[in-house]
Amino acid sequence: MSTDMPTHDSPGNLPSPTQARDRILDAAEVHFSRAGLAGARVAAIARDANINKAMIYYYFGSKESLYLAVLHRTLESITHLVDHALMASNMPAQQRLRAFLEGYHRLISSRPYFVRIMMHELLDGGTRLPDIVQPRLKNMVSRVIAQLQADKDAGLFNRDMDPHFTLPAMVAPFILFTVGRPFLRQILPLDPDEAIARFQESTLAILSHGLLAHPGDSHP
Repeated sequence: MSTDMPTHDSPGNLPSPTQARDRILDAAEVHFSRAGLAGARVAAIARDANINKAMIYYYFGSKESLYLAVLHRTLESITHLVDHALMASNMPAQQRLRAFLEGYHRLISSRPYFVRIMMHELLDGGTRLPDIVQPRLKNMVSRVIAQLQADKDAGLFNRDMDPHFTLPAMVAPFILFTVGRPFLRQILPLDPDEAIARFQESTLAILSHGLLAHPGDSHP
């Protein structure tokens, strides 16, 4: 979220409903990542979004619904990425894999606070996730598993690859890098921008080599 947000909206410069919602979601994402659903305060979210507190209830109804909206915003983007990259039928396997990984890296790099929210949920076993989120995640993962299994059966992926664990293996390095970037900046002898680019290329190379089938591989 921008740190140079104006402190007041003049009457002639009020945000549109879309802008207001986005500002609320951006601020809420930061606060939920730091304090969780229980600890985040609506008043603090409203202050950082430069929005009247009543507008949060007008747009979202409750803090719990706001939390759900924060989750849905990025999960919708991930689902769209899965459908238009990893499961695209008009691209070769290597191109699909690269398009998904590059898109995923861009997405979570732009939403580091969302990553922290999901890390809290993972550490808590997902017990605090709203009921509506779990089925949607399960449905998306099931479709990915089916696609990866079909690609494996077609000889496009490494025969030792288990489709059930491939998606977590693909996204985990990018999550770790996003969460640990401040620390990695201290220990890696690289310019921060250079480190990001080199990390992505290195990770893409490792995953592509490990997941894709290679000449000489035999498939049952």
